[in-house]
Amino acid sequence: AKMSNRSIVEYFAGHEGYRCGYCGKTDTNYSHGMWAHSMTVQDYQDLIDRGWRRSGKYCYKPTMDITCCPHYTIRCKTLEFSATKSQKKTIKRFNSYLNTGQRRGERITERGSDENSTKATGKEEVQIQLPQASSGDLSLKSDDPKNAGKTLSS
Repeated sequence: AKMSNRSIVEYFAGHEGYRCGYCGKTDTNYSHGMWAHSMTVQDYQDLIDRGWRRSGKYCYKPTMDITCCPHYTIRCKTLEFSATKSQKKTIKRFNSYLNTGQRRGERITERGSDENSTKATGKEEVQIQLPQASSGDLSLKSDDPKNAGKTLSS
C-alpha cells in the first residue's frame, strides 16, 4: 500500500463526557477526537506537538481544563538520553531477576525443595540493555521526499 501525501481524517464533533479509564467516574472525561483513515508523518508530528494522543487510528486531545484526570505528556529526547546510576542499577537487578528468578536478598534453595525459588538452569540467559542512540536510529518512514532522512528529533 502506497503512502498518501494527504491526511484523511473523520472529526467527531461531539464533546460529551464519558467514563474515565483512570478514576472510573462517569461523564467526567472530555476530549476531542478523530479517526485517522490515513495521516502523513508531518501531520501526525504536528498533532503530537500540540498535545494530541493516539490509540490505533483514533486520535484524541483531552480537554485539560474540564476533564477529571488531565493527561500530561512527558517527552524524552532519545538521542540525548543518558541513564542515571540508579536506572543502570535497576536494569542490572532486573537482568539478575530474569536470569535467576530471585529477587535481591532472597536465598536460592536446592532444586525441588521450594517450587518458587529454583534457579534457572539450562535456559538461555536474558539481558536487557539500553541501546546506544545514533542519529539514524529514529528515521521516519515516508514516501514524501521532504521527509527523507529526517529523524524524530530533527
